[in-house]
Amino acid sequence: FKGGKGKFARWVVHAVDLDKKWFRFQSEHTGRFLKINRDKKTVDVDGGKGPWTIFVIKDSTTRPGWINLMSHKTGKYIKSIEGGDMGVGDGEEGGCNFEVKLPAIELKDQSLILLSSTHRGNLAVDGKGANFKGGKGK
Repeated sequence: FKGGKGKFARWVVHAVDLDKKWFRFQSEHTGRFLKINRDKKTVDVDGGKGPWTIFVIKDSTTRPGWINLMSHKTGKYIKSIEGGDMGVGDGEEGGCNFEVKLPAIELKDQSLILLSSTHRGNLAVDGKGANFKGGKGK
């Protein structure tokens, strides 16, 4: 993967409801939360703590040990697309599978992780928004 491990690519994972596998993903860089927008076609990292930022973690059925991130509100999935950009998918198609890269830092009710796409690098946040072009920050 070409993605780095710096603050642009690190995510704080907040447990919302462990029984339902509901979580929020907060950018360590911006402090804002990942979300699929109401149009069900676009993704950004400008969310607060509302229902649009809750994701269900599902086990991938095509890549053992990997996960899918499904929006609690839209039923759509985070997806990596050509050029390292981020988009929305319907599930198991290419680009919707992610590996949680360690080391994760375990906190009381949250963890710090890296999310890597199957073939396009780490999910990162820069001045243009979220993408899979994670750099080499520190």
